[in-house]
Amino acid sequence: MLGVSFPTLNSWILDKSVPRSKHRERIDALYAKYFGTDSVDLDILQTKREEIDFKSKKYENVLSLILNRKDLRDSFDLSLTYNSNAIEGSTMTLHDTADVLFHDRAPRNRSVTEQMEAKNHSSAFQYLLDYLARHRRVDEALLLKLHAILMNGICEGPGSYRTHQVRIVGSFVPTASFHNIPARMDALFREYDFEHMNSEHLARFHAEFEQIHPFSDGNGRVGRLLLHAGLLINNLPPAVIAQEHKGVYYKYLNKAQLQKEYYPLELFLCDAIMEGYKIIDGDVR
Repeated sequence: MLGVSFPTLNSWILDKSVPRSKHRERIDALYAKYFGTDSVDLDILQTKREEIDFKSKKYENVLSLILNRKDLRDSFDLSLTYNSNAIEGSTMTLHDTADVLFHDRAPRNRSVTEQMEAKNHSSAFQYLLDYLARHRRVDEALLLKLHAILMNGICEGPGSYRTHQVRIVGSFVPTASFHNIPARMDALFREYDFEHMNSEHLARFHAEFEQIHPFSDGNGRVGRLLLHAGLLINNLPPAVIAQEHKGVYYKYLNKAQLQKEYYPLELFLCDAIMEGYKIIDGDVR
């Protein structure tokens, strides 16, 4: 990825030599790609907002397009299912996921639970598409239904809020007391109008939802499904959050939750939305 030999890289690591300016720039770019940056250029963010707005005018109805084209529906299903589960620790590869979803084949050396997670996520995504085509709204009832499908046979009480305290592993972000979850979730859905959501609103909603952490398990996956719902209602494609960018995704989530700095997360989501457009445009490598 850096375009240099191993001896050269080893020399840099051992402080026997230093990278030239073009290599330093490449190293910085790769670091930002996988681990994020500490500040956001608002001009760049505004440019990305305008790019998304421009793209949204190209397609009259993204949801209808995905529903009516099996290739697009399957492509989003595979990409979102694979990446969302991988972010949560699944060892299933993209090829494994395709075998489970489209060929009814059980991949070798993958647990039954991981295969169920793939099938459940696919079912939840398909339900979401069909539901939005009929109702075009996002509310608490949809959230609970998506969680029930997503976590069916995987955790106790799918489709129900947790009744105990939890903490987000590896994070200092405080979660809501389980006593307050129903009220917190009701307030959250009252605060955000999903029919008029832009990338900034979605970043804020996503960060707040994940901090409440209303379920005992599946919060990340169901939270990303709600994110896709908000985008589709506003004629935008689902956001493809690639598993290899998990580190920067969590960094920006934590920054939004602990420091109330939402621009980095919004910028990240803008890039993920553009990845969704690549699937629609057929520009997927």
